[in-house]
This record gives sequence, structure tokens and C-alpha cells, in this order.
Amino acid sequence: MSQPLLTLPDPRQYHPPVSLTNMLIHNALSVQNATSDADRELWFVAIRDAMAQMLQRGELLSISVALAMVPSQDTYKIVWDALRAAVEQPDGRRAHLFALPLVLVAGSKNQATLPAQIADEDGLNALLRQHGVLSSDGEARVFGQLLHPDSVVAMDAAKLYRLTRELDAAAPLAGEALDGAAITLKEEGVFLRYLLGVAIQQPGDAAPVQLGGAVGAWGMPLMKFLGEQLHTDGVTLFP
Repeated sequence: MSQPLLTLPDPRQYHPPVSLTNMLIHNALSVQNATSDADRELWFVAIRDAMAQMLQRGELLSISVALAMVPSQDTYKIVWDALRAAVEQPDGRRAHLFALPLVLVAGSKNQATLPAQIADEDGLNALLRQHGVLSSDGEARVFGQLLHPDSVVAMDAAKLYRLTRELDAAAPLAGEALDGAAITLKEEGVFLRYLLGVAIQQPGDAAPVQLGGAVGAWGMPLMKFLGEQLHTDGVTLFP
């Protein structure tokens, strides 16, 4: 007999009396209470466009307050979906920022430090194009810095909004703005790092990068490549 699923309570605190005066939350509640799909879309677009204007001005505090003061989980989801739409869905040609996670298992008898970036960045991109992760003829590139998870989280909505629209500057800004995080270890450890990438999508075309999904046949060649690039004397490494 199958066991019943355990449902954990939502730990967030909601604030119905205060939140009604917030314009973003007011519009989100209008989405919830709309009596037709047309009205629901109208109110959602209003939230999205208001957030887009805030992101243009770098007003992250107003958005953070709205997310913190929502009266319910359903309202939170509407505000969050509108924020994602404002950041991720510009009109026309746009840049996709994506992060490729790497789990590195390493061990060393003595203290050692792994490199903070992959030296052969061109080789990395050639491998990903060869195996179809990046389109062979599209504008897409993965950078060599091995980013700590905190560096990825620190890329706030305003920065992502700007990078998805400033196409000429997106790749240089993404590649230069973040420093790789070296891994120092002694004995054994498991470490998470990310490779940041930028892909330019033309209107009506698919993005020139495979976003999401399982690792395919390219996983083993990539592991071998990373092992060679991050080789450090005295360290046993399993990318």
C-alpha cells in the first residue's frame, strides 16, 4: 500500500491588512478576482508593465515589498509570474542568460586549490556546439569562470532585465562582471559551481541553446574535458 504524501506547511507569513494598499498587490488581487480571461490578462499586463518600468529605474525595493507583503500564496505566484514575464519576455530580439551547473567531487591528501576558471574557453564552446547543446550557427557562448552559487543568486532582477535587452553589451557584461571562485580543499569534498552563458534569440526562432532537460550524450565528453582543464597535482577529481 502506498504511503500518503507528506505536505509541508507554507512557512511564509502573509499580511492581508497591510498589502491592500500596494499597487502591485492590488492588481494581482484583480487578476485573482477577474470574471473573464480578458480582464485577467488586462490586470496581469498592468502588473508586468509596472514592474518593467520599476526595473528600468532600478527600483527593486518596491518589488521586494510587494513579494514580502502578499496576502496569500496564490497572490505571490501572480506577482512572481509577472516579474518573470517582465524580465524574461522582451519584445523582438533578446538575450537569454543561462547557467550550466557543475558538481565537482574532489579529494586530496594535502591542501590544494582548483582553478577558478576553464582556460580553454573556446574548446569548451566547440565541444558544446559539437554535441548540439549550443546551436552550430547561432549566437551563443558559455564563459569559463567557475561561479560560486552565491554569485549566480546575486544577479538581481534589474541586472537580468538590462542584460536581456542590451544585446551588444550582454555577452561582455556577463562574461566580465563575475569572477570565478577557486576551490580550496583538503581530504574530500563535493562542490557546486556554475558556468554562465548568453544566447541571442531572434524573433520567431528557437533559442540557440538547449535550456533545461537531462544531460545527454555530451555529458561524458564534457566530464573528460573538465577533468583535463581543472587538473591539479595531487587532486583526484570527478566532474
